[in-house]
Amino acid sequence: VRPFILRLCPLVLDSHEWNHPLHIHSIQAFQYMLSIYTSTKSSVTDGANLNLMLTIEHFDVNFKFERDVNVSLPKKTRSNGTLYTHMFLHHVGMLPWHDSKHVYAIGHLTTYMIPKPEEINLITGETNSQEAVNGAETKGPDQPVAHWRSRLTINIMADNFTFDGSALPADVHRYLKLMQHGKTVQYLPILFVDELSNRVRDLKVSNFFATLKSQVTAIHFLSALLHLH
Repeated sequence: VRPFILRLCPLVLDSHEWNHPLHIHSIQAFQYMLSIYTSTKSSVTDGANLNLMLTIEHFDVNFKFERDVNVSLPKKTRSNGTLYTHMFLHHVGMLPWHDSKHVYAIGHLTTYMIPKPEEINLITGETNSQEAVNGAETKGPDQPVAHWRSRLTINIMADNFTFDGSALPADVHRYLKLMQHGKTVQYLPILFVDELSNRVRDLKVSNFFATLKSQVTAIHFLSALLHLH
């Protein structure tokens, strides 16, 4: 399984700025939305290589959201390539890359493993599906092929929690996107994919179409630290 990469774009602050309390930037008072894209590219700067998969307008961080999404897999992914998901929490009515206060995270929708043997119906002698056959047309039985992750769990940490900036370990700084708000320094909600929720039994050999069970859940500060480390 390839490691998950979280990329945020933090505001560059002088070292003395971390000596101040860091307050959460509330998104309840603003109209935010969550946009989830797919792409065969691991890094994007605009919408050129992104395909919109799901949007949740007027997003409420305290509301648990679940939805099944049908996804058409690009040829590159069906040919044993990787598919990524790019997630943006941003203002309604603005493109994510035009919103300076957006929050961003990236995750994998595919992973690589050797296909499991198909179960055979003892009465008919036929397999339950042709997924493994399709995936093995160009790959040997002992070669890893791209598998679709049929579950995507997105966690967001937006607790009304004030950090003591001077007490935060330096390796935590990279997970916080900071902004100056008057005389205070605020951090935007933390958005990331819950890799621990991925199970081997949920992996499917990549085909033309796939169903993704997406879930967005609010978690607390301590849980977020456990997932990010």
